Amino acid sequence: MKKFLSFLLTFVMLFSLSMPAFAAEADPTVNGGTSGDVSGTFNPGTVEFTGITVDAENTSSDYRYDETTKTYTILIPADDVGGRSVFVIDVVGNNLKYIPDTDTQLSLKFEDASGSVYEEAGYYLVQMLRDHDRYGWSIYDEDGHCEKISYTNDGGESWTTYTFNVKQSYFVTVNASENGTVTANEYAIAGETVNLTVTPDEGYELNTLTVMNGETEITVTDNKFEMPAGAVTVTATFKEAPPQKITVGASENGSVTADHSEATVGTTVTLTVTPAEDCRLVTLTVNDGAVEVTKVNDTTYTFVMPKAEVSVTATFEKIPRTVTIEDSENGTVSADKLTTVAGEIVTLTWTAVEGYELDKITVTDANGDEVAVDQGLSTCTFTMPASDVTVKAVFEVIRIVSADLVWGSLAYSYTDENGWQNQSSEANAGTVTVTNTGNVPFNVKATYSAETDYMNIRGTFDNGVTTLAAGENQSFKLTLHNKPEQVLNGQKIGTVTVHISETEFADYVTVTNELELLNALTDGGAIKFNNDITLSGAVEIGSDVAIDLNGFTFDGNALLILENVAMSISGGTIEAYPRNNGGNLTISNCTLNDAGYALQNIAGTTTLSNTTVTGGTLIATGGTIICDFNPEACLATSYSVAADNGDGTWTITAK
Repeated sequence: MKKFLSFLLTFVMLFSLSMPAFAAEADPTVNGGTSGDVSGTFNPGTVEFTGITVDAENTSSDYRYDETTKTYTILIPADDVGGRSVFVIDVVGNNLKYIPDTDTQLSLKFEDASGSVYEEAGYYLVQMLRDHDRYGWSIYDEDGHCEKISYTNDGGESWTTYTFNVKQSYFVTVNASENGTVTANEYAIAGETVNLTVTPDEGYELNTLTVMNGETEITVTDNKFEMPAGAVTVTATFKEAPPQKITVGASENGSVTADHSEATVGTTVTLTVTPAEDCRLVTLTVNDGAVEVTKVNDTTYTFVMPKAEVSVTATFEKIPRTVTIEDSENGTVSADKLTTVAGEIVTLTWTAVEGYELDKITVTDANGDEVAVDQGLSTCTFTMPASDVTVKAVFEVIRIVSADLVWGSLAYSYTDENGWQNQSSEANAGTVTVTNTGNVPFNVKATYSAETDYMNIRGTFDNGVTTLAAGENQSFKLTLHNKPEQVLNGQKIGTVTVHISETEFADYVTVTNELELLNALTDGGAIKFNNDITLSGAVEIGSDVAIDLNGFTFDGNALLILENVAMSISGGTIEAYPRNNGGNLTISNCTLNDAGYALQNIAGTTTLSNTTVTGGTLIATGGTIICDFNPEACLATSYSVAADNGDGTWTITAK
């Protein structure tokens, strides 16, 4: 590394020390060095003329330039009539200081007012460009003088020519006017067209406009005149303008109103645009576009009244809306139109992959609200709303009568004749045996986790956590709840996991989605939320569970607490309609917000503490509900009755 750094440093030093010599050599090269061989070549890039310019900073005369003809017009100041112009001209280019003494490619050619032509090249030109990177000189000439300057980069094969004309300029004086103004350039040259900008005050119009060159009147046409060879004076008079009529044409799908029915020239007229529902403005013109219209905002436009009657025309159209089709698993959906307007009928067609069929198509507008769909056997239709829509299709597996449940070395086969006749049936799925073949005791438990498509199938084991000493074993018997009606043959519906820990297992498990929640409820224990949870169906709680919502919302269809199950929920919002079927349910520090029954107690005891009911009602069809607030405002009185216990609590029972 040290050798490389030394080499690099030497290269930089030699290269920089040799730089001054490059200005005198066309292709200089540095060779040699004290630490390894170093060489480098300097290339200054293209050496050429790139243009001719007037040096405005050092020029006392004004000038004008025409890029098309490459002509400079040098103006003798209007207050120096008969004088001379003074201007400085530069020929500029790229890397001009690197031209060698022997260069013959770059040359300058001059043609003066008398027609004499001579060239500038060779040593003197090169020295000038080396010293200044440009070639410049001053010109001091009278009116009518014309000179041409050309340059070549290829030894005279082609030339680029610039023309310099010297012209006397003359003052254009504009007299002050009442009820309006006229503006023009301060000076102009003979033969030049001078534009006069006439601006009447509001309610006035131009009456007379005269241009005088001494005692001679100059013809003015459309507020323009040709400059004579002398100074001129401009005078204008203005008169009151008569009001002109404003006509607004009728339009389909919208309307336009004007704040004036007639107005004088120069008046600002405001137009208010009102599209019909779900329509928008397409065009708004005044006198077919001859009068400029200015947009203030989406509904307000203005124009300045011309010296004529005006006609306002507007066109509107229905706003086009977009149909977006989300990608679907196990099938595709297409629409007969992807862009349409409100009120049009859109037809959807779908194709399911083999083994699947359409379950449902939903159409939602931009606010997330569902649009009514007329569902058919092979197509469906909907009426386009005044919004973009999104189409989503769900395809479900076609039911079969037998399947295999497989994990590890265990397999369980079932058919419709295997005892699973309804959704509440159960089946013993198999046994997992764990053996401690080491020397250190450990804790072990087995859990069942459902696959995403089969969350209604719960799995439970006949014993929980077991401590195994060396050489001991434990068998865990798995029972599956609910019939897996839609399982493809051989498809896995769940996973059995054996957990081993030398220390005690964590007191709680954190869940982030519906599947994790269902599996955690099956295992029992304490659960903490790390996300909002929405259940797609009812969940039966068959083991002792504690849920810490931790400020989240628990949303879904229902929580069913089975008999003899102890369950506690705390710290969030519950929109899942808890039903206690005979367990011991405790809800604390929560908000109950189901639209129907906020809570139903069928049997057992439910205790509510520091909990509010913001939606739905409390009903006890059996068992009791004990709460620390007066439930009168949220009690289903046709089914239940509340008694004041006198100690700050109330007991709700069935009538």
